[in-house]
Amino acid sequence: MTALHGTKINAAREKSMMNIIRATLELLKTKPFRDITVQEICDSAHVTRRTFYRIFDSKEKVIEVRFDMMFYHLKQALEISKTNARSVIRFCFEYFSKERDFASVFVERDLEHTITAKIVEYVEVAYSDSLYYSVSFEPAYADYYFSFVASGIIAIMRIWIANGFKHPVHTMTVLTGRLLSGVIL
Repeated sequence: MTALHGTKINAAREKSMMNIIRATLELLKTKPFRDITVQEICDSAHVTRRTFYRIFDSKEKVIEVRFDMMFYHLKQALEISKTNARSVIRFCFEYFSKERDFASVFVERDLEHTITAKIVEYVEVAYSDSLYYSVSFEPAYADYYFSFVASGIIAIMRIWIANGFKHPVHTMTVLTGRLLSGVIL
């Protein structure tokens, strides 16, 4: 089997990784992330702490890997060379629309802080071409641009999820694009 970053992993390790992710998400349904211990995750996933730490550096990494899985699906769904800002925004809304339980836990348990850096990475991949060709772009401030866009996407998604996915994915994609259009779209 191949992991998200192209490295080979065996079936047992992948099964343990998926069990840890599932256990973490299940625990998040009943308690805040900060109150969940690695031991609770291990007990729920039926793995040892040693197995946990062979796969993940921390419980935060579990959430990051879950988001990496989402981005991996995006890259599989779209040719990375054709990936642009709107396609990333649309994919995020479509993904959360399909994964409503995960999305709801994300909002209810205030997990934005655990994935903000990941969203910045995704935004940088998707936005770099359009941003670098923008007349108003100053490369010295790239980190600020990417952080601003990622935070905007997260904030809009948070409200959409909290409102029960009330508006269609297409509407949210267009709205988000319009709101961020002053930046790079």
